[in-house]
Amino acid sequence: PGKTLEERNAMAEPPKKPQSSPLPLLLWSTACLVMIGAIAGGLMLTGGPQTERMRRMDERRASDLQQIKSALQSKYQTNHVLPETLSALENMEDYTQDPVNGKPYIYHKTGRDRFRLCATFALDNREQSANEYMPYQNFSRHPAGFYCFNLHYGPNQDNSPDRTPTFNPD
Repeated sequence: PGKTLEERNAMAEPPKKPQSSPLPLLLWSTACLVMIGAIAGGLMLTGGPQTERMRRMDERRASDLQQIKSALQSKYQTNHVLPETLSALENMEDYTQDPVNGKPYIYHKTGRDRFRLCATFALDNREQSANEYMPYQNFSRHPAGFYCFNLHYGPNQDNSPDRTPTFNPD
């Protein structure tokens, strides 16, 4: 009772802040969990950046083999015989080596109008849906590892790779 107004105000409890609702914190936490789940789910579906890089390199290999096949077809149509080696193909240096290890793709002439093209693929994509877009259709379906495609030109050619398993010469 003998205290001044200033002393009484100083002793009084500080004003209470109005309690905030836990709803914004709950919404923010839920949004973060959903984003983390979406990122994790996406990585599980695609296999992550390393798998995507391997897929792109396999697509490059398939594209290279398609380029080689086209050059061989052109050479065959001109000369009616396949060349003995890939070095006989003009302007093909960019397409005859693996994009990762720099080793040359393997070409075996197996007959006058038959040959084998081989590469080492990173991923097995034989289970791809037939409805998926495959720009290098002749070479896009293959197992992981060393694999050869058997092809031929000439009368009644179908130009589709024979996916008969072949040996690894290494």
